Amino acid sequence: MDLNGILENFLANPTTQAFMRTVALYMTGLYLATVFWAARDAASRVFDRRIVALLTLLAAVPFIGMALYILIRPSRTLAEAREAELASHALDAELARAPRCPSCDAPAEQDWRYCAHCSAVLTHSCPSCSKTVRSGWSACPFCATELGVRGWRLEPELTAVPRTA
Repeated sequence: MDLNGILENFLANPTTQAFMRTVALYMTGLYLATVFWAARDAASRVFDRRIVALLTLLAAVPFIGMALYILIRPSRTLAEAREAELASHALDAELARAPRCPSCDAPAEQDWRYCAHCSAVLTHSCPSCSKTVRSGWSACPFCATELGVRGWRLEPELTAVPRTA
């Protein structure tokens, strides 16, 4: 028996034909599932539906289409991009709310007494109740003592001012 005859008998075998049909059906299903996944993935990454259609057609090209799609697609989904934008806005808002030095506008913590950047006095102690008061306040919010503030200095010079009725 020659090699061609063996190959013809093997391919004519019903078991071999059923196996080849099963493999072909599996490969077709895998191809369609891959194209469907690419379409859904593109829709989650691109807002414009025309571009989604083009990316899906690119992914449908046999063998190299999916590799090209993976290389071309945007790195973040629309939801991830929106989340990053919201996080950036939240960080900007938090930085805007953070206390700042009135002298140099550098960020300062709420409980700092001096600016770490320019050494300006940020807070003082009330001469009456010893609670922390901000520079520039005209009265202590805790004991209502009026404060005589002498401007920004490296050392606090607050004195209690007698109240006039």
